[in-house]
Amino acid sequence: GALGEVFDFIRDINRLRSDGKLSKSEKEIAMKAIERIDSVLGFSVKEEKGIDSEIEALIEQRTEAKKNKDYALADKIRNDLMDQGIILEDTPQGVKWKRKV
Repeated sequence: GALGEVFDFIRDINRLRSDGKLSKSEKEIAMKAIERIDSVLGFSVKEEKGIDSEIEALIEQRTEAKKNKDYALADKIRNDLMDQGIILEDTPQGVKWKRKV
């Protein structure tokens, strides 16, 4: 039962993050909670900050390419990210991304 609650918590956090409804401070609080759970259950938490910042940089390059009407470059960046398992979604609030499951 407790393990199910952990998975529900992680699912909810991932959903909020995917919907852009998780602030940076909330993400930090969630990570600390997961680290506390990890200390008891022995799960390992991967830090992907380097990878996430690379993805964000590519998304920024794609956004600039679209502004400059360089659609070939924008499409290439989108396709390269898709090959890496990253799905982009253009929204009125900006580009959102998630990993392919």
